[in-house]
Amino acid sequence: WREAAQTTQSMAWLTAEELAELNDAIRDLMLATLGRHRDPSLRPPGSRLCALLAWGVPTYGVADPTPTEGPGGES
Repeated sequence: WREAAQTTQSMAWLTAEELAELNDAIRDLMLATLGRHRDPSLRPPGSRLCALLAWGVPTYGVADPTPTEGPGGES
């Protein structure tokens, strides 16, 4: 259980469509075992109730750190 437990955190530049697609994929993975919650007979031996949390939201107030070109191609 100690080796299986982990946290993941990341930041990514995404379009709204990409964020929606990523959130849909994560949700689908998380819901794949939902039936086990409702029906104990579907739970594999040795399974434990585990908490899953995912956030896929845009950030606000974060400046774009990407340099922009000035006049004459200067950054």
